[in-house]
Amino acid sequence: MEIQKFLIVDDVSSFRLILRQILQKHDGWIVVGDAHNGVEAVERVLELTPDVVLMDVAMPLRNGIEATRQIKQILPQTRIVLFSGHFDDEFRREGIRAGADAFLYKEDIDTVTLKDVLKEHGNRK
Repeated sequence: MEIQKFLIVDDVSSFRLILRQILQKHDGWIVVGDAHNGVEAVERVLELTPDVVLMDVAMPLRNGIEATRQIKQILPQTRIVLFSGHFDDEFRREGIRAGADAFLYKEDIDTVTLKDVLKEHGNRK
């Protein structure tokens, strides 16, 4: 069984908890930490070196797109899955241009979807 370390980034604590519960249902997936804005996300990535960052687009201080750009410059092997509660193709395009590996809508996030996304984007350890 391959271990995947996750960092969860969202400014809504209840949604971070929901994501943690989803991830904990999968053997081998470990949540190593969380963050509530893009500035903290970059700090946590440097500190915890997760394999995968699940990150909201709309957050205070630094949004998920800017944080993605910065994380990919520092640790390009880190996989980043951006998500948003708003259906917006421009967010998706900007996120992918910034280096995100995938973009999901909050209501679509579940264990099966995440497994499919991670399989599609391979293991970059």
